[in-house]
Amino acid sequence: MSDLELGLNSRGDDVRALQVDLRRFGVLVPGFEVSEAVFGAGTQAAVRQLQASAGLEPSGVFDAHAREALDQALRVAQYPTPRVEGRLLTEWGSPAGWATIRLCREARDHLPRDRPGIWSTRP
Repeated sequence: MSDLELGLNSRGDDVRALQVDLRRFGVLVPGFEVSEAVFGAGTQAAVRQLQASAGLEPSGVFDAHAREALDQALRVAQYPTPRVEGRLLTEWGSPAGWATIRLCREARDHLPRDRPGIWSTRP
């Protein structure tokens, strides 16, 4: 996609690429606008929705700030939400309902370790 701003009545491959990305982001873009590669009222509404969700002024013009917001949203969307399933048991096999579990994506080197890779919040 080029660095040009896209707005109402823009046409072409850049518009179609934007519309495909907006759909990947999860906003509705009318199919006839996509098939004709035209930036119509539906695409404008989708861009406004993206801008509002990113805390930007919802102008409906796809500019560099909106492009950055969409790129960031698509990077986040490509990774599934972390999820942990299972049962936590004590060393004796009974449920450990009193335990607190935290899922972290970064190293917690400031926490004491029980053993390599196992962090403890116990003092």
